[in-house]
Amino acid sequence: MTEQAVVAFRDAQYEEPEPKGTLEAAQTVLRRDLAALKELLPEDFPKSRLGDLSRHIGYCHMHDCLDMAGFDLPDIMAKAEQYVLAQAPREISGEIGNYLHTNFRARLDREMAMSEPDYHALVLKAAIILGDTFKEKTGATDDKNDEIGKALRIDQPTIKVMSNLETETNKNFQRGTMLLLQGVRAFYRNTYAHGQIAASHRNAVHALVIMSMLAEVIDGSERVDC
Repeated sequence: MTEQAVVAFRDAQYEEPEPKGTLEAAQTVLRRDLAALKELLPEDFPKSRLGDLSRHIGYCHMHDCLDMAGFDLPDIMAKAEQYVLAQAPREISGEIGNYLHTNFRARLDREMAMSEPDYHALVLKAAIILGDTFKEKTGATDDKNDEIGKALRIDQPTIKVMSNLETETNKNFQRGTMLLLQGVRAFYRNTYAHGQIAASHRNAVHALVIMSMLAEVIDGSERVDC
């Protein structure tokens, strides 16, 4: 549907205000796919931009096509992923699941339920989620080493992992969090993103435990008002 929305946007540039020709064909396909999508979604599917998508398909002008591709479909896809994760078995990971951050536990359970678990993809996705958690907490535009260092520096940090940074112990907690985040990015995200790692269940659990600890530290950190 996203591809069709892009096609419709391209054609809408030349066929405003009334859809016709290839634009009309794309609109027809989008309507068909929307009907099929509605049939697939369960009754308890979370509130999403499905109604907006239907309206934008109906008008199918240039700005409607942009909204479909940029907002409506990404929102529905994100809600669908959340819904699937919520349905994942809860007990597969056993006791270890109790020690994992909520962002990772359901994902491990879902992967373990597969006949051929893709632990490489699991670890990479978890590393990306940890980076997103950092960005959301700090307001940083990315989670590269420079941004991590800036956010967790001792002088004028963006977040504090302890209530104050006056004691040597608290400074070590702050500095240690920074180094661990940078290390996880280098050890997991950079390596798993640039090559197929033969990851095992054991590798994945080790990675998720480390990332869970860091995610909880970030969750509990205090945002510093500049």
